[in-house]
Amino acid sequence: MSDGADMDERRSEPRVRAFVFSWFESDDRSAFGPIENISGGGMFLRTAIDANVGSEGRFRLLLAPGSDVVGSARVAWRRQDQEIPSGVGLVFERIDEGKDALEQFLGERLRLSRP
Repeated sequence: MSDGADMDERRSEPRVRAFVFSWFESDDRSAFGPIENISGGGMFLRTAIDANVGSEGRFRLLLAPGSDVVGSARVAWRRQDQEIPSGVGLVFERIDEGKDALEQFLGERLRLSRP
């Protein structure tokens, strides 16, 4: 199990806090939960599922009514800790729908987060 602490050094895109929800389904797991943060390369899904690192699946990110982002992702790491929320770090493998909506969402959040 990895807690994702070393992931900050490997991220190539800035993350933004997000208060949206997502489904993630792999062969034997299904989860729906809040997204804690997101970038153009992936997201952190708060969930208690015990997803295996490396497992692949489909996601549907609910940005706004009519602005879903759909694609495939891989579990890059998972966090299971009683002190902080559990979840999985998902890396986007492919975005099939909503790429423009995701880019707009990220751009707006980045502009709002700058001083």
